[in-house]
Parts: sequence; C-alpha cells; structure tokens
Amino acid sequence: MNKKKLYIISEDILTDAMRKTILAKELLETNQAKSISHVISLVDISRGTFYKYKDDIHKVASSVTDIVSIMLLLENHSGVLSHVITQISNSHANILTINQEIPLGNKARVSIYIETKNMENEILELLDLLQSLDGVLNVEFADGGK
Repeated sequence: MNKKKLYIISEDILTDAMRKTILAKELLETNQAKSISHVISLVDISRGTFYKYKDDIHKVASSVTDIVSIMLLLENHSGVLSHVITQISNSHANILTINQEIPLGNKARVSIYIETKNMENEILELLDLLQSLDGVLNVEFADGGK
C-alpha cells in the first residue's frame, strides 16, 4: 500500500471546485449549513464534486503536524541568526532545533524545527516576516516534522 504524500500549495492555484469544497466544509463545521444538500446549494457545487474533494483537501491548521521545518539561507554576519530567532520567538513558536552549516562564500544554510501550536500568525506569515529581515537571503517551508 502506498502512503499518500501531502503538499502545501498556494490557495491561488486551487480550482474553483476545490475552493467551493473548502468553503462547504467550513460552513458544515461551523453549523452554518445543516446538511450536505444545504451546503452544496449554498456554495453552488454538485454533490459529486463535494464528495470528490472533501476527504483530501484540508486547511493546514487542521491537517499538518504542529512541528515544521524552515530552511534559511543567511548572510554570515553577526546578529542575523539572532534576529531570526527573535522573530520566531515573537511569533510564539517554540524552537526545537537549529542546525547551521559552516558558512561558505559568506552565506550559511540554517534549518530550524519549530513547534507552531501556540503561534499567533500563520506559518506563511512567519516566513514572510523572516524573509524581510536584513541578512536573510532565502526562506522556505521545508516539511512537517514527522
């Protein structure tokens, strides 16, 4: 049996049917729709489309582990990593591990595993904040921690 792979993709590339399925699931979860028949009429999708996607499309917060890995490329200057750590701490994420390679060409690769369950921001917001810091050349969401 093949294990399913999960991907994180931007909402911008979802099809209309996928977006409507997400909305339908949210309406059902918040009791704003009372049944499948009611919700599919509210969001204007077919029952078949809803059932096609409902079990395989999830928001990150409800489907991914609370541990994520962030990969960074940093300039090798005093204080850059400290600013990254401060920003992560200010977001109420818990840093579990930090691994930094030996700097080459005045750049260092750093991987940081964080626990996100107490974060006030979404993970993508944190990545944007980190990317905006001086000395941060690149930031990527790597994977789930498990």
